[in-house]
Amino acid sequence: LVQAHGVDMYLNGHDHCLQRITSIDSPVEFVTSGGGSKAWAGKFKATSDKMEFLYDGQGFLSMELTAAEARLAFYDVSGAVLHSWGLTKSAPASIIS
Repeated sequence: LVQAHGVDMYLNGHDHCLQRITSIDSPVEFVTSGGGSKAWAGKFKATSDKMEFLYDGQGFLSMELTAAEARLAFYDVSGAVLHSWGLTKSAPASIIS
């Protein structure tokens, strides 16, 4: 569904981890924020999709969004950057909620 509508990024919250996933057959970025516990510690199993980042400790996500750019960063609870990246879009962005 997200591919059919040209979605660039899918954001969601979850209380166990911070994740960034890209797919081998789609340009959509999947971003999970809400690392409030270590319930997944040591339980990650690789899949065929591209796990760009996984942190199963506590932390949070920040985003700076414009119509053409997105800058994102995951932080641990001390405020140290764990993973950061940027995305650009040539056409005007729209938000689907």
